[in-house]
Amino acid sequence: MPTHNQATNTVDRHETARILDAEIHEDALTVHLEDGRSVTTPLEWYPRLAFATSEERQKFEIAGRGRGLHWPMLDEDLSVKGMLSGTPSAEGPRSLKGWKEALKERRRLRAEGEEPPPWGTGKYRIPYSAFLDDDPNE
Repeated sequence: MPTHNQATNTVDRHETARILDAEIHEDALTVHLEDGRSVTTPLEWYPRLAFATSEERQKFEIAGRGRGLHWPMLDEDLSVKGMLSGTPSAEGPRSLKGWKEALKERRRLRAEGEEPPPWGTGKYRIPYSAFLDDDPNE
């Protein structure tokens, strides 16, 4: 059984972990940390990444001085702390449905040569009603 000091040390290592680089494959995300560790998590933990195209997944930024990853094209952020603790996305089906509608519109705009406005802004903002699910089984 871990002692209090061992548990505290694990929490401290999660809090101070910093990403140096990341690799995204068809079914997994691997982050390489400053302390030499590499952590791999399944993409199915992150529905936005699983739903994205390979091109969209590859356009990420290391954010927060290495504390996380950000996908500007997908409005997705992941923390190294969450990856280390084995925490998958908690996004619900209603939210994901609205996000998919917004992404579809953003893809259409890009295909037409127009750069979409920042997420949640502009004339192409997806109304809240799009996030509501009439069919709970969908």
